[in-house]
Amino acid sequence: MSTLKGLSGTLSSDGKFSGPLDYLSVQGATDIPNFALRVSSHPMALHTDFNAIVDGTNGDVILNNVIAHFLHTTLITKGKVVDENREVKGRTIVMDAISQAARIEDLLLLAVKAEPPAMTGSAELKAHILIPEKNEDLIERLKIDAQFDVSNAEFTSDSVQGKINGLSRRGQGQPKATDLGTAHSELTGAFKVGSGQVTFSRLQFQVPGASINLSGSYNMDGGQMDFRGRLRLQAKLSQTVTGAKSFFLRALNPFLKGKDGVGTELPIKITGTKGNPSFGLDFHDKTNRE
Repeated sequence: MSTLKGLSGTLSSDGKFSGPLDYLSVQGATDIPNFALRVSSHPMALHTDFNAIVDGTNGDVILNNVIAHFLHTTLITKGKVVDENREVKGRTIVMDAISQAARIEDLLLLAVKAEPPAMTGSAELKAHILIPEKNEDLIERLKIDAQFDVSNAEFTSDSVQGKINGLSRRGQGQPKATDLGTAHSELTGAFKVGSGQVTFSRLQFQVPGASINLSGSYNMDGGQMDFRGRLRLQAKLSQTVTGAKSFFLRALNPFLKGKDGVGTELPIKITGTKGNPSFGLDFHDKTNRE
């Protein structure tokens, strides 16, 4: 697989074919025991079962159906691998992929270097993938337009999950509660990938008592991130703490209440890198004050 810059692994395949040379019907399977993307370098076993049409006169391939399995995730794809410009080295890959049986930890392990993955949970994914034919690194050529839904998620870091649990308690107006258990997260959104950059829109994160709506970008190589959005709490700001702090924050309740007149709404930002993120309020961003 290293002939495609940005990929690694050893491919083996078997199957059968029939039909005329310019319209070969091919069914078979492939196995890559050590498949990995450059941006993550986490080798994993990848198995596919495929049904395709091959034009033996020019090498173009129509992928009628490809079922890919890795770890605990299954992807169903279709598309084509064609030579759209004979003056440019390589082939253009176009695929549409869906999954209703994915795990977010598998997808993260495939795409990022961090180990263990930041979170676990079930995931659904719908993506359009385009890799134009060029002699550049695949990650630089890769273009993705996707939507995703992650449910029942937990963070693998005890520290991070502890903060999420605390956010949920404060959002429900019970900052000192000890019987609410682990706060499971729901994450939905859409993103686009281009030139090694991931741009997120309509990114929504929810736990009991709180929700965060964000948009922003993430660099696949360097891990730099820049997200802006809104934090909404079910509780009033003064209810998120106890004692004297609660008393003094009552004065701010009317200014930070949600659009529906209840709870709390705050403009926030997440910057820095994946290894050292920075969280803060974002009162200077005019787009977050509208």
